[in-house]
Amino acid sequence: MRMNPPYDTSAPKRPINLSVNGDLLAQAKSAGVNLSSILEHALIAEVKKRKAESWLRENRDAIKNYNQDILEHGTFSDDLRAF
Repeated sequence: MRMNPPYDTSAPKRPINLSVNGDLLAQAKSAGVNLSSILEHALIAEVKKRKAESWLRENRDAIKNYNQDILEHGTFSDDLRAF
């Protein structure tokens, strides 16, 4: 199952200026690295990570309360389990 990316994939590409270690850049170019693709993949991973961290922070209390409720009262399916 493929997840939707955390950004609008139809948004136009924009040129940007970056500062990169010169030797690293030369080696990447020599190796045929597609810098734009690598940057986009790294940004996707970082955005997903930060959104997940933000979601956990925002929902920490609800998760804690839910887990406490399960500890105290169990789940609705506790009587249905065969293990």
